[in-house]
Amino acid sequence: MIVGAVKLFFSKTAALNDERSRYAGAILQMAVEGLKGAQGVGHRLCLVLDVFAGRLHQAPRTSRRRRQDVEAACSEIETMWSA
Repeated sequence: MIVGAVKLFFSKTAALNDERSRYAGAILQMAVEGLKGAQGVGHRLCLVLDVFAGRLHQAPRTSRRRRQDVEAACSEIETMWSA
């Protein structure tokens, strides 16, 4: 089963730029991959909707570097949190 998801982004003052939307899409795709029964995740089915800007962004087709950045940030937060 190929799955996806939609993340709604609400900000009246700061619209998502392309780079921020790619990170949001990559994180969304990572979360969907962790769902039970998700055998395949379609990047085209992982969407970030900037509600106030009226823009719809797809998760990037390739996101290896972004995933590494997110994992590194999470590891850093985990280290700082426990300290």
